[in-house]
Amino acid sequence: MPSLFVIRGRDQGTRFDLRDDTVLIGRDASNAIHLQDTEASRRHAELRRHEGAYTLTDLGSSNGTFVNGRRIESRELASGDRVQFGRSLLLYTATATRSPEDLSQEIDIVAQGEGGDGSRILHSLSQQEGSAIFEADVESSQSPWLARARSNLQIMYRTALAVSHTLDIDQLLDRIMEMIFEWVEADRGCIMLFDPETRKLEPKVHRQRKLPKSSGEEASER
Repeated sequence: MPSLFVIRGRDQGTRFDLRDDTVLIGRDASNAIHLQDTEASRRHAELRRHEGAYTLTDLGSSNGTFVNGRRIESRELASGDRVQFGRSLLLYTATATRSPEDLSQEIDIVAQGEGGDGSRILHSLSQQEGSAIFEADVESSQSPWLARARSNLQIMYRTALAVSHTLDIDQLLDRIMEMIFEWVEADRGCIMLFDPETRKLEPKVHRQRKLPKSSGEEASER
């Protein structure tokens, strides 16, 4: 039996069997395929069966209907097509020879941006170039927003450097905790890792900030 299997979105893991000749798709609960997706229109699209094949038609939705990454108005579906409504991505299967779950394992999901252009690497920086950008004085920026954004980039950059330069997990966690205390005004911190054997979280690194002594404490020590 033909079906649509949700491989991304709030309904992920749900399979909709296509039994009727006409199937409505959208956010409204009255649709045969009801998607819990705020970016899908109430009546987003329609499937119509003709001579054993389903044709998908967009019903004037706000964000459009996509098949294999291309926006469509109407298109006959083939087994293995990826159909997108809002943020929900579904896999169309025409026959039951292979389950949608098996087919979904062969798909690399790439989220589509509003402009239809995904992320890509335009240029790589050497460590020296990266340091020149991210290690600069954050306070020198006149804009508070730019200063905060630059500080966040600096945090991510230094964390990436620590991960790439440290192979020992204990040393890495200790370094990460050290950086956390540099960036966050915390008095205490602890990193816990999940142990697959005991199935429990176990503390690996803990640290307590050394607070400056009060004048009363200094006097009592003297």
